[in-house]
Amino acid sequence: MTEKLTWIVLVFFTFFSLVSCASAQRQLAPSGPAEPIEEEEIVTIVTTNEVQKPTNAVVKKTNVVPKPRVIKVPSVNAVYFAFNESKIASSYDEGGSNAGVFTNILNYLKASKNIAVTLMGYTDSFGSEEYNLELGLRRANSVANHLVENGIDKSKITTKSLGEKNLLISGSESIANQWKNRRVEFDYSPYP
Repeated sequence: MTEKLTWIVLVFFTFFSLVSCASAQRQLAPSGPAEPIEEEEIVTIVTTNEVQKPTNAVVKKTNVVPKPRVIKVPSVNAVYFAFNESKIASSYDEGGSNAGVFTNILNYLKASKNIAVTLMGYTDSFGSEEYNLELGLRRANSVANHLVENGIDKSKITTKSLGEKNLLISGSESIANQWKNRRVEFDYSPYP
């Protein structure tokens, strides 16, 4: 009889323990889908007016990850010049057949605050080496001035001349056929 009574008491306590645990878990379980967690932060707003005292404002922050901004490097990497010229051709002006070249380069440099550009001036093989180095630099400076006039920070631009080095078209070709040699190339690098 005592064994039977002990057994009944044991079953009775086990049953009530399980029932009370189940009801406690039901109260703790969240109802519905989870919502984004928001934090509150106290920010002191300081004004320049000495009469007013700083006030506290509550700012809610949510955990939002910004999308990375993708900026494409311009596919055209050179501006071409006429024979013995350092002036940018009118075809590069707005509405001209090559206007998109500068538009893309300007957009890229304006959007990329941490990018600098080196402008490398080249010439064809006609003329002395000294003259061609000077002409290549005038071409690079012409492009640099155009960039600055259109909002690019001067400190992000470096110019140099390579003259007739790195010819794309053989020096034995005619003046007309060497048009690809008369250029300024853009070399992008990190801006400090």
